[in-house]
Order: sequence, then structure tokens, then C-alpha cells
Amino acid sequence: MRFLPLFLSVILLTCPTLAAEQNTRPSVDQLIQLNREQAKLEEQVRANADEIKSNAAKSDSDLAKQIAIINDKISATDKLVEVRVTNIEQWSLYYAIFYAIAGILVTFFIVGLGFMSYRQTKKESEEIAKRESEIAAKKKVDEWFDKRQSEINEQMASLIAAASDVLKLLQEKADNADKYTSTIMENLKTTEWIKESLEKNEITNRVDKTPPKTSTFTWEESGSNDAEQDDAEAIARDLLNQAVTRGLTGDPTGEIEIYDAIIEQFINHPTLAVQVLAVKALFFKAITFGEMDEASEEIDLYDRLVADYQHHPAREIQILVAKSLYNKAITLNALGKKEDALAVYNQIIDNYQDSGEIEHIKKVAAAMLNKAITLGQLGKPEEELHIYDQIIEKYKDASDSDVKETVAMALVNKGITLGRQGKEQEELQAYEQVITTLAECSEPGVQEQVSKAMLNKAVILFRQDKVDEAIATYRLLITTYQTCEDEEIQDRVNKAMMSLALCLDKQGNGSEALKIYDQLIAKVNNRDEVEQVKRLARALTNKASLLRKQGLLRESIAANDQLIARLQDNEELFLQERVARAMLNKAILLGKIGETTAEQEAYSQLIARYQTATAPTLQEQVAKALYNKANSLGRQGATEEQVQLYNQLIACFDGTTEPALQEALAKAIFNRASVYFRTERWEPAAESYGQVIETFKYNDADEIQDTVAKAMFYLSMTHEKQNQHSAALQSYTAFIERFGSHSHDEIQKLIATAKVKLELLKAQQSPKQNDDAE
Repeated sequence: MRFLPLFLSVILLTCPTLAAEQNTRPSVDQLIQLNREQAKLEEQVRANADEIKSNAAKSDSDLAKQIAIINDKISATDKLVEVRVTNIEQWSLYYAIFYAIAGILVTFFIVGLGFMSYRQTKKESEEIAKRESEIAAKKKVDEWFDKRQSEINEQMASLIAAASDVLKLLQEKADNADKYTSTIMENLKTTEWIKESLEKNEITNRVDKTPPKTSTFTWEESGSNDAEQDDAEAIARDLLNQAVTRGLTGDPTGEIEIYDAIIEQFINHPTLAVQVLAVKALFFKAITFGEMDEASEEIDLYDRLVADYQHHPAREIQILVAKSLYNKAITLNALGKKEDALAVYNQIIDNYQDSGEIEHIKKVAAAMLNKAITLGQLGKPEEELHIYDQIIEKYKDASDSDVKETVAMALVNKGITLGRQGKEQEELQAYEQVITTLAECSEPGVQEQVSKAMLNKAVILFRQDKVDEAIATYRLLITTYQTCEDEEIQDRVNKAMMSLALCLDKQGNGSEALKIYDQLIAKVNNRDEVEQVKRLARALTNKASLLRKQGLLRESIAANDQLIARLQDNEELFLQERVARAMLNKAILLGKIGETTAEQEAYSQLIARYQTATAPTLQEQVAKALYNKANSLGRQGATEEQVQLYNQLIACFDGTTEPALQEALAKAIFNRASVYFRTERWEPAAESYGQVIETFKYNDADEIQDTVAKAMFYLSMTHEKQNQHSAALQSYTAFIERFGSHSHDEIQKLIATAKVKLELLKAQQSPKQNDDAE
């Protein structure tokens, strides 16, 4: 706004000139019209001149008169033009002066108006700025308050969450009497039954001996309910909570001290609820010693509890006695005292086998299962199987989830034990019983055992070459548990997918196998767990191999590239081995499609990456890369570079004792000799062939012995090329004697050739000997 007056002033200053220009425009038009008339007159003059010339016969007086009239008209026209031009100039000046004065006056007026507008605008701007400052300040205050309020809310939320966790922990501890037994079976299911899809391993009998430690009980008290007894229970409960807190914060010594205080003060208290709290403290103290690896103190406390309370009538204390016996047996087994552990398991079974208490039933079933496992560890499989059968028969109709899981575990273990005895059909029957009777169960522990049974069954069927049945079982496992959230079950699903793809490939259904590999790769590609990354590596390796078998070489190269890119930075040896193999396979495939430059570059990358590796499996890939790259150069006629690479391989692995590296070393020396032989460098050829024979003459590996046989044959030919007939005779003879009964066709052909050459050499030497005799 403040620039508007100045802008209007400029416009008005220019108005007079524009107006003057506009006023002069009609006069100029008149001048143009006069010029046009003058031109017409001039044209008439020329026309009249022509007429005069044509009428030369006319009189001079007439002509002069006409000329004078015309000149007069021209003079009059010129005067008229001058007058009008003078008038136009005068009026233009007048108009310009008038508009200039008017423009100056208007400019002064607008400048004044602009100054007034500027003052007003400045005042308004100051007011606006003041208001905006007030708003911004208020906003900052609000933001500061909101921020502080958010921090306060977060702190309050943290405190509330912490309080909630404490309350939850206390509630969990209150449920200890009902939950501890179930933790035993929960931990039994954490053991690994199958390390790989083609292996079956026994379960361990470990149990997590850290139960939720309760301080809240619902037992009915005997005796009086006076204030003193209530205070005793509250004190005992509070101390127990303090002990639990010490344990959770990593202070087992302080935890035990508080347990001792509870035991000393309340173990003989007349009120049952208080006494139970003291017995709980004794039990928890034993568990804490176990966590501290103080097994002897742990067992002593279990013995004390059992001895003092085995005949106690209270249900809650009887449950603690059973748990103490069970934990004692587990500790003894962990110490290698399996016979002592068996005795305690038997004690549990004898004491509680007829009890209708569900906690005792669970404990007896678990004790029977661990007893069977221990018998198997002691080399008594028949007794082990007998106990499994007892569990299956005794609890086949059980409704409790923990007991049903124990039955499922007994069936799976029975199958594994039968498999170790070579009774595969009976093993299959055990797995089938698990699947048919328990597949519909929704309990996680039971589902885990069913998934194990399915996987083991499929493995056996595949081993028996019943591929169709194996495929059906793998599919059943995948479809049944593909949405299960349990990590161990999902791991078996992944194993089943891998094995299913192998089965489909074996059936010749490579396209579907590739789809399964792609599904598995997509499923585990973003997982970071070691086992899942290993499975990804296997799936990519198998996919690349299958694509290569189908002739899809570029797709196979892409699969190898995917493996390399995904796993090259992982330091796990198994995965680095897979990366090295993928790099080697990629180079080989590049050679097959004729991209020799890329092939050799791929070999060079592998060599540079792993040439300093110490793992034999990685050294093997380096040796193969050097050997293959040398052969590739040889096919291109670069024999000197080829020999250099053979020399590099020989220098790197000379003296190795690794079978795979020895094989590569033997081939490299032999191929170097062959290059010398083809280029007629007989001395180095003979030396290299001799090196093969001398270095590997006592090596029994078939591949190396074949290389030794070839070296002996071509050494004989080298002697022959050098006209060393005696040496050639000896070499051919040694070759035939050593490998005359060799079964390989290639070696037999060389033997036949050697025999012919031997006879020819003998024939050549016979005339010479006759000549010498004469």
C-alpha cells in the first residue's frame, strides 16, 4: 500500500506528454493529407508537362500562363502547410505546459496522501505485531505447559504401570500352588526332539525349578482367628514377598536370609495358613540353592521337607512334598545319579498313583515319563518302552491338558526308541497313533507333539522311498499348522516345506518344488535367527541347483546372487560356506553361458574374498576356483596364465591333509604337467607327472588314484617322446603292474594302450640287441 501513491504520481507525470501527443495527432493527419494533395499536384504537373510537350504547337503564352497558375497553387499550398504546422506546434506546447502543471499538483497531493497512508499502515503494523507477539508468547506458554503435562503424564503412567506389574506379580505368586506343577510340563516341551529333519533325538528331563512364588493363600485356618494370628500371617506373607523381591533383583543371598527368618519364626506356628507359608519358604529356599548350583544344599532341604511333612494331612503341604520329591529326582539326574533319580521317581509313583488329586496325577504322569527316559539313558530300552505303554494306557482318556501332553510325549518317545531299535513299522504306528488320536487337540503342548509325530513319520516314509505318502504327510503338517504362532511348530513347518520341495523334485515336479522354495524363502528372508537364516541359505542353494538342472542357467545365477547378497556379511561359518559355494556355482554357470570374462571375474572375487580363510571348507572352494579359472584360461589358449594359477594352487595347498584339497592339488599338478606335455616341454612335464606319482602314491582315495594312474601313463609317453626308451619301458611296465586290474573304463583303456606301446618298445629294442650281439 505504501508504494501506491508513488506509482500514481509516475502515471500522472506522464499524462501531459501523452495528452499532447494525442492532441497533435489530428494536425499530423492533416499534414499527411496535404502531402498527399501536393503529390497529386506534382503528378498533375508531370501529366500537364507531358501534355504541354505533346501540344508543343500551342502558344508560348498559354503555356506560360498555365505554368504560372500551377506555381501559384503550389506556393499557396506550401504557405497553408507552414501555417498549420506552426499552429500545431503552438497548441502542443500549450497542452504540454498545462498537463505538466496539473501533473505536478496531483503528484504533491498523492505524495501527501501516501505519507498519511504510511503513518497509518505503520501504526496498524505495530498493533498487529503486538497482537502476534502476544499470541506467539501464549502459544509457547501453552506448548511448555503441554510438554510438562505430557512428561508428568508419562511419569504417572510409568508409576501406574510399575504398580500394575507389582500387583500382577503378586497375583501370579498367589497362584503358585496351582501353577507350579504345570510349569514342569511347560518346560518339558521346550526340549528339542529333532535336531534336523533326518534325525531323531531323545528329550531331556529338565524342568524349570523357578516357580511363581506366592504370598497369597486361600486355605482355611484351624484354631482361633484372633488378631495375633492374623498379624502372624500378615508378617509371614510380607516377609515372603520381600524374599521374592530380593530374588527377582538378583540377590539370592538376601533372599535366603529372609527365607531363614520365616522358617525360624513360623515353621512351628499353630495356624495352618502361617505354617504353610513357612513350608513354602523352605521349598523356595531349596529352589534358590538349585539356581545357585548348590545341589547338595538343595537336596538336603528337599529331604528335610519330605521327612518333616510327608504325612501332613493338609493338601497344600502334600503338594509341596510331591514337588520336592520331583525336583530332587531332576537334580539327581542332572548330577548323573540316574539310579538314585529312578528311586525317587518310583517313590513319587508309589505314594501318589492312587490319588485323585489332579496335581498328584500330573506329578505321577511326569515322574513316569522321566523314569522311562532315564531307563533309556541307562541302556534299558525294553523297560523304557514298557513304561511308555503304561502311561499311554493309564492316561489315554485324560482330560487335563498337561496329562494329555504327557501321553503325546510318551507316544512320540516310544516311536523314537522303536526307531533306534530298527523297528520302523512300529515306529510309524506310534506316530500315527499320536496323529489320529490327538490331532484335534488345541492345547499347545499337545500340538507340538503331534507336529513332531507328523514330521518324523514323513521322514521315515521318504527314507523308505514312499515318496507319495511322505508328500501327503508333509502337506498335512504344513496345512494344519501353517498359521500356528508357536515358534517351534513353525520351525517344523519350515522343515516340512524344505523336505516337501525335495520330494517334489525327486518326483520330477520341479515347477511346484520351485514354488515351495519361493514360499519358504519369502517366509524366512527377513528372519535373523541363526537356524532360520541357515534354512534360507539351504532353500536358496536348492532353488539354484534345481533351476540349473532345468536348464534355467540365468535364473540359477540370479538365485546364487540373491544368496550372496543376503548372507555375505554374516560371519557364521556355515553361511560363509554357502556364500562361497554360490560364488563358485555362479562362476561355473557364467562359463556355461559363454560369458568368460564375467566367469573369470567371479572366480577372482571368490579367491580374493577367501584366500586367507583357514576353514577347510572355504579353502576347498578357493582351490576349486583356482583350478576352474586355470582351466578356463587354458580353453582360451592362455597357457602361461593357466600354469601360473596351477602354481598358485600348488603353493597354497602343498602338504595339505584335507581329502578335498588333496584331490584338487593332485589334479592341479597333473594338469600343469599336461600343459607342458601339449607344448612339448618334456622335462617339466616329466617332473610334474613324477610329482603326482611320488606325492600321492600312498593315497587310497579313488579320484586321486585315478589321477596317479594317468600320471604314470603320460610319464611313460613323455619318456618315449624324449627317446628314453628304457625309462619308457620301465614306466609302462610299472603302470600295467599297478593298475592292470583297475575297474574304471578310462584306466582300462590306458592299460590297453600301454600294453601295445610296451610291445612296440620291446620289438624296437630286440633288433638293437641283436645288432649289438653281432
